[in-house]
Amino acid sequence: MSNTRLKDDQGRRPSLIDNILWCVLDTIFATHLDRLAPFDEKSRDGTGIVTAMAVFVITQGGFVASSIKDAKSGPKLWALFAIYVVLFALSFIGLEVVLRLTNNRNEKRIRTFDRVSILYARWVLLCGIVVIVLLTMLARYNLLPGQPTRYDFEGELTATSQFASDFARGTSADAPLKTRTQAVMDRWVKSLATAYSKTAKTTLLVLRQNQPFKRDYFPVRADVTINGDFTIGDRFAFLVKEDSPPLQLTGAFGDYYLPDYRQVPFEPAEKDGRLPSHRLRLPAPNAGEQLVVVLAVSANEGKELPLNAKDFGCILVMHRQEDFMGN
Repeated sequence: MSNTRLKDDQGRRPSLIDNILWCVLDTIFATHLDRLAPFDEKSRDGTGIVTAMAVFVITQGGFVASSIKDAKSGPKLWALFAIYVVLFALSFIGLEVVLRLTNNRNEKRIRTFDRVSILYARWVLLCGIVVIVLLTMLARYNLLPGQPTRYDFEGELTATSQFASDFARGTSADAPLKTRTQAVMDRWVKSLATAYSKTAKTTLLVLRQNQPFKRDYFPVRADVTINGDFTIGDRFAFLVKEDSPPLQLTGAFGDYYLPDYRQVPFEPAEKDGRLPSHRLRLPAPNAGEQLVVVLAVSANEGKELPLNAKDFGCILVMHRQEDFMGN
């Protein structure tokens, strides 16, 4: 730091904050060289070099921004963001070379590029730093273009029980294509229930969320509980978004029953290894998705299976978001 900053015009020493600020400016923008290495008539015009580096950053940033629109998953978004950071770092190094490059003429240190070029390089560097800070903040709060904005799920996750054998529906040959293809899926569910019903005192129960998720949420955790007279055996779960064919599908194929299924994992078995876990971890449910849980339920010794699916007492018990994040 030069002696001119040790005291101000009134002979007072600058504060610690002033010294830190000047140190940052000297480090990033090489402002100390304005005093140590003056300009002369032989300092070259470097605006063309600075412009080339600025165009490089803008072009690559535009490419990354356009790619982000098709990258809906977190890893892809962060990978593209990392690419832009690396490209900015390369330009940052180039701009620093322009700002700090000097020559020795007649035993005197002279700036290689003229004053206009230095000011231009500082302006480009400042703009790049502002952009990278803004992108970092947008990424931190899930606000990048194409990056889904998610919320904490609040409230209860209500669901209704139904026997899988009740899913089959009758259709006629002249029914709409969507109805006929949906009936095929329902018959498959019923045939699965028939296979389980061959086992004594076992039935297949479907627990369906009453209302789809209204927004995109962070991961959610829930326990599947049931009346103590019954035991849950095999089970699997899905997040289902009903009938959402891609927009590019047209004609007859777009009329099919085309729901989206995302399998939801159950947590590993309990520590003692005797009882399976019935705790679900919903991986960031999206708006329009519904949770569907299929359970093979058997009656305990001395108990009978009820005729009404609601009598199983099967419900979903939600956990607080902070509990989920802590485990």
